[in-house]
Amino acid sequence: MEADEGQGVEKGSAAIHISPGGAVVRFPDLANASLVGATRHGLWLSTGHWGADADNPTDWLIDRELLVLNEDGGIHQMTLDRVPAVASDDGGTPRLVVYASAPDALHDGDGGVWYTYRYLHVDLPRNDLPATLRVADYPTTTLNEEEIPEMMDEDGPRTYPSTPDDARAPWDMVALLAEQRQAAIDAVCGEFTNVDSYWEAPGGYMKPLTDGMSDARVMVADDWPDTRVEVSFKHPHYPNGRLRRTFRVFDDAGRITPTQFATISLMEDLDTGALPPARNARDGILEI
Repeated sequence: MEADEGQGVEKGSAAIHISPGGAVVRFPDLANASLVGATRHGLWLSTGHWGADADNPTDWLIDRELLVLNEDGGIHQMTLDRVPAVASDDGGTPRLVVYASAPDALHDGDGGVWYTYRYLHVDLPRNDLPATLRVADYPTTTLNEEEIPEMMDEDGPRTYPSTPDDARAPWDMVALLAEQRQAAIDAVCGEFTNVDSYWEAPGGYMKPLTDGMSDARVMVADDWPDTRVEVSFKHPHYPNGRLRRTFRVFDDAGRITPTQFATISLMEDLDTGALPPARNARDGILEI
């Protein structure tokens, strides 16, 4: 549960596993748990406050507590000596990506700072997990920042086309009025209407959502429930084309998909350089 901006709401988490046969296993009351990923061992969560101060190297080497929830309802508790980034499994060797250490700070001369991160890809045991995982005890591969978004995309949820009468998982479309559909589309578009002049700088002039952004365009494509809003713009990361972020306005059942704080999330990705490499662009568009 997330709080609306300006409101204080206690946060909590829960997880549900549904097997292909329909069996349901629930994990309620997972307070302060954050998703790390999934492997054959189960669903990986970090617990408690595991953030780290970018300017404090010691913070990045303090033990963190992880939970791995398996499909039988068991919970494996594990201690990790790094900050976790993502757990994944492609059917070969399961892997855990962690931050290698504190980031390197690059000062821009104007009081600002950029951080670059290094990661380690850890090959996990194929069977039982240990109670304590020390990264130095396992085979590792160094990764750079550009590889992480690609890896997370590869390991994201798979979408299998289906229709409401699909025998595998039948479902009904929601009843959504035309004015409700349009209001949802307008809400997403409205978030990005003024990204070229988003902030008011000292002196009264307007600045874009993030440095280097210009010529933003918002386009709407496809009909309900496949409607998407495409936000594209010019940016120094890919000077020969345009960056584009796409939002599905509705899910496959036609329900409205929230996009709260989508502008701020985009700004954070641009400011931290969490972007795919320019070589991934197609037809002058780099999807981010």
